[in-house]
Amino acid sequence: MKKKVYIASPYSHGDVGKNVKLQMDTAIILIDNGYVPFVPLLNHFLHMANPRKEEVWMDYDMEWLNSCDILLRLPGKSPGADAEVRAARLRAMPVYHSLYSLMSADGFKRSEIPNSARESLEISSASEQVSQTREFQEYFENSLIEYDGLYEKLSEGE
Repeated sequence: MKKKVYIASPYSHGDVGKNVKLQMDTAIILIDNGYVPFVPLLNHFLHMANPRKEEVWMDYDMEWLNSCDILLRLPGKSPGADAEVRAARLRAMPVYHSLYSLMSADGFKRSEIPNSARESLEISSASEQVSQTREFQEYFENSLIEYDGLYEKLSEGE
């Protein structure tokens, strides 16, 4: 059975169009390699035709998250994507931070992983790459702190 991958990433932070396209490009790589991605930012188009409050879309996405096997968290600042990561971890769902790490963990050999996945969808300019790297480092450090805090609470029986 094919694995269902939930793609979590920024939506409103930065250029919305570029954010939607990044999820779509990621989805194509996943499809081409035998996965079934859920692309929450496609809701952008639903919202354009039929606007709803942000909470409606988040609730909708969380329902889909429950039916996925894996969460792929793309870099960038996003409280919504961070909430999706927390929800996935509470369900003991594997969370990956790059296509390469996801595919490697799934048994793909390095030579089988497309260059686009190895490069994690090259960022168009060096300044964007530096910015996203800093955001990702900050996100990762905050995630570890949050995860450690959750682990301590669970270990203490709270």
